[in-house]
Amino acid sequence: NHYDPFDGSINGRTGARGPFGGRSSIEDATNDLLTQLTSANAYLSVQRDTVRRQTLAGGQAISLVLSGRSPVTGEDERVTLVTRELTDGHVLYALFIAPGRDTAALSDTYGRMLASLRVDDRAAHR
Repeated sequence: NHYDPFDGSINGRTGARGPFGGRSSIEDATNDLLTQLTSANAYLSVQRDTVRRQTLAGGQAISLVLSGRSPVTGEDERVTLVTRELTDGHVLYALFIAPGRDTAALSDTYGRMLASLRVDDRAAHR
């Protein structure tokens, strides 16, 4: 999906709380997405050892994993959040959601999906 910070801020503020200091739009957007995910799904928490900075489709990216026991299914759930910054400060993001028991089996699929991502950083955003 496409995440577009409003007037350079996130929810009317800059530097949303999270594992990043909010020094860039990708950090602010990642922090804000984490806040939204954990507010809506209080059982999820960031697995600190999974936070990674990387290059994805030629641009700066961040990935991390949240996990917790779903109150609906009673089973462990893992959510992988990947954010990728565009040259205009906008951010693309993907969420990969799976039952904890299926995470290892789906890991290669998620990796192939991300490897297939192509981004045209020259495209204009409104």
